[in-house]
Amino acid sequence: MAEEAEEKKLPASDKKLRDARRKGQVSQSRDLGSGFTLFAALGYLYFAWPMLVEHLSELVQTVTTPGDSFIEVSLLAIRHSLSLLMLATLPLVGIVVVLSVAFGMLG
Repeated sequence: MAEEAEEKKLPASDKKLRDARRKGQVSQSRDLGSGFTLFAALGYLYFAWPMLVEHLSELVQTVTTPGDSFIEVSLLAIRHSLSLLMLATLPLVGIVVVLSVAFGMLG
């Protein structure tokens, strides 16, 4: 028992390393997959940003335009808000999920 708690002085033999790889007991870095996923998400935001700003300005114009009834403006604002939310989040979540699953399968 005391032998297990002590630090090992010799490196693992080739046979032990082969057996560990065969069993799947290999340390893996998830940094590459996480970094690529982050880069893809930021790339989407970079290219989608002008469209999102345009939709946001349409939402502000909808709310600030005088003349329509409160109910009509409210319903239109809700519709614009939901479409802006979907345009901003669904592709982003899709990119992150697909890449996370892909890199998770690759190891």
